[in-house]
Amino acid sequence: MYPSKTYKVRPLYSVLYQVCSELLSDKKNILLKSLLIQQLGVDRTQELSLFSFNQLITKMVHDLKGNLDRSSYPEVKDNVFNQDRFKSILTEFTDLHGPSSVLTHITFRVEEEVVNTIAALKHKTLGDVIELAIANYIVSCEDDIYKLILQALYSYQE
Repeated sequence: MYPSKTYKVRPLYSVLYQVCSELLSDKKNILLKSLLIQQLGVDRTQELSLFSFNQLITKMVHDLKGNLDRSSYPEVKDNVFNQDRFKSILTEFTDLHGPSSVLTHITFRVEEEVVNTIAALKHKTLGDVIELAIANYIVSCEDDIYKLILQALYSYQE
């Protein structure tokens, strides 16, 4: 097991990561699995059993790095945060919970290579890299996953 590494992110990103992690978990609980089967069918639900909590951030960081290998950090950031998908999520979350500048902690256990990649991608803070990786994943995920993320945000209460 790898040592834990904690990052500070805004609450929206903590919630988004939790939702993505649960949707894509390779170990879904019975209730979530049943609800997904009702909405998506058995085959698609099985296809979404992809990652553990920590494997998902590894994929998100890897995907972000791929984008940053082709474009600059400011270009990728502008592109991601100006996508309609992300604007919808931000609007929905802000409408329900108001804007927040308070940071929350999110902890992962990932290989040192991933920790080093996050540090290398840092533009301002390490948390910014995590936030951009999560947002980048959401704007590029499949439509059914995106719709489920939105659905979870509609009914999310702190």
